[in-house]
Amino acid sequence: MLFEQQKNLKLINEYGCATGENPGTKQISGDAKTPVGVYFITEIYQDQKITVFGSRAFHLDYPNIFDTQAGHRGDGIFIHGTNKQLFSNSTNGCITLNNTDLDELAPYLSIGKIPIIIVEMLSESFLNQHLGITENDIQFDEILKGLGLNSLRDQPNNIKTLYFIKIGKQAVTSVSYDEFDGNFIKFQNQKRSYLVRAQTQDWRTLYAEQREETILTFLARHPIKYKTVPPTISTNKQQTTDPRSELMAFVEKWRNAWQTKDINTYMECYTPSFHNGKLNRTAWKARKRYLNRKYSFIRVTIHDIDIKWTNRGANVAFHQTYQSDKFQTSGKKSLQLVKHGNKWLIKKELM
Repeated sequence: MLFEQQKNLKLINEYGCATGENPGTKQISGDAKTPVGVYFITEIYQDQKITVFGSRAFHLDYPNIFDTQAGHRGDGIFIHGTNKQLFSNSTNGCITLNNTDLDELAPYLSIGKIPIIIVEMLSESFLNQHLGITENDIQFDEILKGLGLNSLRDQPNNIKTLYFIKIGKQAVTSVSYDEFDGNFIKFQNQKRSYLVRAQTQDWRTLYAEQREETILTFLARHPIKYKTVPPTISTNKQQTTDPRSELMAFVEKWRNAWQTKDINTYMECYTPSFHNGKLNRTAWKARKRYLNRKYSFIRVTIHDIDIKWTNRGANVAFHQTYQSDKFQTSGKKSLQLVKHGNKWLIKKELM
């Protein structure tokens, strides 16, 4: 069941699925049981071949901290597709959908962000929960305080999502928010806490985790005021540009052109001699133009950026997540950049 949080949870769509052969709480690997709780996707796998396991699979973070505390073991729990007929209790513990249904659901699934809630049965009280928290809700201050993020109470516009999911005596609360470092870099932060209800009926934090993604957003604070021309720092009437900032602005230009399907700006980022496998620059452009027509949307995010300077330019490595309505992949990518005159260009692209 795919829900959207409005005043209450609104059912957007519903898909048939198969779960574990055996009922009850999952405890060990191989017990053919599907775990119950709140989970998140850790990896997305894609295969061009349609097999009994479908063309894509989404790995869940079982066992989570609640499972570990309860002594539950095992791993390898996926949401995946199949080209066979579905039977309600027929898997080794995974959640299996028809390939066509999973293809329709896939654009909504992302790593570490969308909660996957697995329960034996949906209760009326759960459906009436208001999972999404806004600054007008009574819980707003309490949850931010519990997450150790009091400063965000004065910056509510920087909060992207804030939710509180309660199942029995367990709860998961998560906030994603933006921070800015000067004009060039935006940090996307996510903090998640796993809570248990104490005897006093108060919620106690059992475990918390935080992750940060560096998003190369050109002039993140003022995207309207400056559109294409990077700012310079004036020193003794000479205009100079910080090399790292210039490089990061170029990578952001490339990333943004890719996901907005601006093929001309995108190809301007590559050297005339660029090759990717057997594709030269002309064939690479034709390939990208075809994919732009094929996919209704493209999203590209990068984080964990590492820059190594070379004699001719720089090597930029990062973790990249690519999403479209028909294809998703995630992994390490490396760009070999060279300086042509006063412009950065991509000489080689490896993933």
